[in-house]
Amino acid sequence: MRRLPVVAIALSGALAACGGSASTTAAPTPVSPAATSASPTTSTQTIDIGGYSVDIECSGTGSPTVVFESGAGGGMDAFFFQAADISATTRVCSYDRPGNGGSDDRPADASPTTVGAMVDELDRLLDGADISGPVILVGHSLGGAIVQLYADRYPDRVAGLVFVDPSMPSTFTMFGNTWDDGSSVVDMRRSEKELAQIGSYGSIPTIVLTQSFTGDTEAPASFKREWPRLHADLASRSTDSVHLIAVDAGHMIQDDSPDLVTAAVDEVLTAVRTGKPLKACDDRFADVGGACA
Repeated sequence: MRRLPVVAIALSGALAACGGSASTTAAPTPVSPAATSASPTTSTQTIDIGGYSVDIECSGTGSPTVVFESGAGGGMDAFFFQAADISATTRVCSYDRPGNGGSDDRPADASPTTVGAMVDELDRLLDGADISGPVILVGHSLGGAIVQLYADRYPDRVAGLVFVDPSMPSTFTMFGNTWDDGSSVVDMRRSEKELAQIGSYGSIPTIVLTQSFTGDTEAPASFKREWPRLHADLASRSTDSVHLIAVDAGHMIQDDSPDLVTAAVDEVLTAVRTGKPLKACDDRFADVGGACA
């Protein structure tokens, strides 16, 4: 199966109300870098997640594992540069969602899929790949929506969160009741309802990165003003969070400001390993293209 290009699609809109199934998360427990036994420097596995298989690639050693979730139509290479950098200090894993790269298509009876179904696929993948212990999830665009719901459904499996210009749920139906994300048909209405149930992330260390619409001449001025506020609402779901603007980046922050994404992951990794809260936002991100929101 061919590898599809990353599609830069920002599913945007108002963050769904904070009602629904609230998750409670205890204060983070320090995670030792040596808590996970050494694994091969780079390994690729094909994991059966329920009658169809998904490819996952992991590199580096150490704990916690950082798992990257690509945007629509993207795959395991979406965070190529960040994975290469971060694998020097801990284990990192990237994968192709069903229908992308070398991964199987979903069964015909699984279409259209939903964000919730993708969340459960990720959980089965982590089990099948023997990725134990809480992980740090890094999600871009549609992948950010998957990460939002995963952290709500499986809080005990999440040590930290990094959102890279994540999609916001309440405008999913702007694309109609269904939408082709580049690999699968997604039921947008059902996905929106699933995401509307997200509650608090407790004190999980969380960093949210928001684009500055660099080079974007089409987005309305009102939307450009609203987008940072929506991401601020997302950051507020955790009591331990930092919200940054990628000052020279469009939607593909990991490509436009790669070092900023790496710095955000490193900050969350440090917080998880030490059990200490994230430092309050200041000018330490300026050299890598970040500014406090």
